[in-house]
Amino acid sequence: MSWIMILGTNRGSESLAVSNVNSFRKKLALCGVSLLCLLSPISYSKEELVVAQGDGNWPPYEMVINGELTGFHIDLIKAAVEHIDVDVTFKPFPWKRAVKMVASGKVDAISYISKSPERTEFVYFSEDNVLSGTEHFLVKHKARSDIQYDSLIENLIP
Repeated sequence: MSWIMILGTNRGSESLAVSNVNSFRKKLALCGVSLLCLLSPISYSKEELVVAQGDGNWPPYEMVINGELTGFHIDLIKAAVEHIDVDVTFKPFPWKRAVKMVASGKVDAISYISKSPERTEFVYFSEDNVLSGTEHFLVKHKARSDIQYDSLIENLIP
């Protein structure tokens, strides 16, 4: 308060008062910058990538095993973000809602979505990462009782 009065009344003290104010501002700014530098590691947080995931079970691409979300698509996403210092969070939604969440920008990505002209408006599609299809094998032979079929993959491993 006295500095303001000195500034208004005494010309010789004006420069002294201004330099005191500037010195005070410099010290205040230095303290502020120092405080920011000290607190920045504490307040630093990785960016978060929120990935919508349809609530279906689609082995081997997406599935829940022992309460853990896993599968090819999930592992691929986790491996990709590992190298860019980003935390990934998977959020399960009913399929139509997951697509709407991506379209509206409420989530950053979706774990898998097939390409269609409508979806290219709001989703960037990478090149195919998996070639999949159906293969049929026919054996022309007389009926054999020693050939058995079991669809469980665990039973295929000797």
